[in-house]
Amino acid sequence: MIKVDVSALKLAVYCQGMNFNSFAKKLGRSKSLFNNIVKRKTISAELAKQICDELKVNFDALFEVV
Repeated sequence: MIKVDVSALKLAVYCQGMNFNSFAKKLGRSKSLFNNIVKRKTISAELAKQICDELKVNFDALFEVV
């Protein structure tokens, strides 16, 4: 399971000048997916990699494998 640091994810997205809605669209994902991530604080490995690649951040800055 991959745990999300929601605060760090929000900050990384906002620092790119986006909100979760616009970021979800950029990734080709739904807004509701990001709402679920914030609630559950977990994520798939595929989506975690996609987020890191798009934001150009290190995996460990946003996620933790538990």
